[in-house]
Amino acid sequence: HCFDHYLSRGGYPEVQGCEAKVADAILREYYRTILTRDLIERHEPRFPGVLEECLKSFSCQAGLLLSLNKMKNNLASSGIRVSGPQLAEFAGWMEEAYYLYRVPLFTPSRQKQRVNPVKLYAVDSGLIRAVIPKVGENLGRMMENALFLKLRHETREIYYYRTRHGHEVDFVSLDEREHPRIIQACYDISDRETLDREVRALDEAMTELKLKEAILVTLSESREITCGSGRIRIIPAWEYLTH
Repeated sequence: HCFDHYLSRGGYPEVQGCEAKVADAILREYYRTILTRDLIERHEPRFPGVLEECLKSFSCQAGLLLSLNKMKNNLASSGIRVSGPQLAEFAGWMEEAYYLYRVPLFTPSRQKQRVNPVKLYAVDSGLIRAVIPKVGENLGRMMENALFLKLRHETREIYYYRTRHGHEVDFVSLDEREHPRIIQACYDISDRETLDREVRALDEAMTELKLKEAILVTLSESREITCGSGRIRIIPAWEYLTH
């Protein structure tokens, strides 16, 4: 499937058409360049090896909520001691290097936004897979990452949302007039329970945000669902990304 190939290989032009081993070698070299030039040489950390391990840990979180406390404890269990504020500083460096992006909770409360975790996304799915194969093989997470990159070309105002009942919606994006739209990513909705879960989250979010439409991006399905709050357009990922 061409789209799966894109999620696995990523979007860098230099690796398109290459054999898998060659592509992976190029992508790993990109990763080393980001680590050495954009992070270590630029910021001159006291312990470069610690920063390298933290970069791997952040890479593993692509498409997931980030808990700095949990990451700190996981690193400590591997003998790497780093504080929460240091991790937050490292995350800022990685964002400055355009390697990772942090997406906050959509809420009018600055305090609530500060105390809730951010979600992390990577600059390229192929880069993540070449460096952390186990993460890159999760095509659901890589598809969500691709949707984030598409949205980022359209707006810098991107958030995730949690309904009052605790159901998560992957993206709330604001247009130039600050009108929100909500987008959910789900690779496979063939299982009825999965579809019901995604529809429930979107339906609740539409009610709370006073919206009449939501988008559910999946691998290949195309249809519409009517729910209590309005309509949910189910769109194949390839169509959404090329629109």
